[in-house]
Amino acid sequence: MMRSATHWLCLLAQRSTWERLGDRFSGDNAKLNASDVLLIVGGAAVFVLVIALLHRYAGSSPGRRAGNSPRRLFRELCRAHRLGQSHRRLLKRLAALRELPNAAVLFVEPAWFEAGDLPAELAGHEGELERIRERLFAAAKKPGGNP
Repeated sequence: MMRSATHWLCLLAQRSTWERLGDRFSGDNAKLNASDVLLIVGGAAVFVLVIALLHRYAGSSPGRRAGNSPRRLFRELCRAHRLGQSHRRLLKRLAALRELPNAAVLFVEPAWFEAGDLPAELAGHEGELERIRERLFAAAKKPGGNP
C-alpha cells in the first residue's frame, strides 16, 4: 500500500505533464472545424439510434406490451375478478347489445347491469348478470369497502 502511494506522489510531482494537458483546448486548438462538427453530430446520431433500438427491443419483449388495448384490459379485469369463460362471453354480449365501445366500462359502471333496463336478448340471464354485478361491486356497497 505504501509503495502505490509513493508512485502516485511521483506522478503528481511531474507538474510539467499536468500543465500541458490543457494545451489542446486553448489557442488555435480550441476552434472547431467541419470534421469535428461532423464527428460530434455522427456520434450523437449513433447514440440516439442505439437508444431508439433498445427502447423498441424492450417494448416488444413478451413480458411488456406497449400501447392501449381495450380487449386486453377487459381480459385482465375478468382475470382479476376471477370470471369464467361463460361470464366473459355474457359480459361481451351485454357490452355489444348496449353498444359500448369498450367492454371494460362494465367494470366501473354498475348501471349497465340494471335488470329493468336489460336488452330483450338477455331476458333469460337476469339472475346471472345480477350475480356478476354483485361480484364486481360488492366492495362498493360494504361500509368499509372502497368506493
